[in-house]
Amino acid sequence: MWRESFDRIRHVLEAGEKVYQDLITVREPDMDIIVCPGHMGDTIWIAALAGEYIRQNDCDGVYYTVKSSQSDLVMRFPDVAGTIVLEDSELSCLCLYITVMNYWKHDHITYANFRGDYVLRGYGACLVQGSSLPEGASMLDMRKEMLGLTGDVHCSRILQIGEGDNAELAELFNKAVLLMPVSQSLETLPMSFWEMLAKEYTGRGYDVYTNYNGFDYEIMIEGTKPLTSTPLELTEIGPYFAQVVAMRSGACDLLAGTDSNLAIVYDTRFPDKEVELTRKELPMENIFDLVDRERIYNYQYLDGREVELAEAIIRKI
Repeated sequence: MWRESFDRIRHVLEAGEKVYQDLITVREPDMDIIVCPGHMGDTIWIAALAGEYIRQNDCDGVYYTVKSSQSDLVMRFPDVAGTIVLEDSELSCLCLYITVMNYWKHDHITYANFRGDYVLRGYGACLVQGSSLPEGASMLDMRKEMLGLTGDVHCSRILQIGEGDNAELAELFNKAVLLMPVSQSLETLPMSFWEMLAKEYTGRGYDVYTNYNGFDYEIMIEGTKPLTSTPLELTEIGPYFAQVVAMRSGACDLLAGTDSNLAIVYDTRFPDKEVELTRKELPMENIFDLVDRERIYNYQYLDGREVELAEAIIRKI
């Protein structure tokens, strides 16, 4: 079993080395490549820092190595010159090779994720990642560390599609609410809360949609309509809704860069505080570090106070 495990690792490393050498081959002079293996929210933060990376590394531009699902999205950031799209399996092999070789910033290729080591456990290997920053460091500080940036930085906003002048979308969604109940990093709230929220909006004459693309981790809220969209389409549609209510997720990072009326819900973080959080009370995922917007509404779910939370959110429609 040990031999089989080492053989698998060896094959993955060989595949990762080939991808790495391909990146070196296609890299243009005076251009850097940033490898983005994370979820959508992580990639959005890294893409927003492209301009700062160029400034601090004295290069002419950057190409982003991303999953196929993130390519169009990354290209909506003004300082990204282009993308190098990999299959998920290719990106996994590349990440293993970079980690084993400690090639965090090497050959003008920067690994935009937490640094770590592969540790042998049982009959296989697992990735152990970490950060040299103190506990509670902000998301912006962590992304700066990944890219090797220092000092004050400026995050660029995603370029919006159109100028809010799509009459067809306005007619469809100006009396509608979009609910986004899924986060891959936070515990999902009780479905009863989302169903109560949907019922309240419906009773006030709003059409209610659930962001639902049929993935096995998604949830469809009873009494709502499914809205299927790519992330890039969501940036176009979001601002036309009367309100978007979402669990804290990468979709929030995405929509924060638009003019969407966005209400973000966290699982319980501060049981001694109110359901509505001020900007200063936000945890490390402070979305205001990413965008220059003043009006994003933030809430936390507290047991027994669901009605109060729903009323607070609805007041911002």
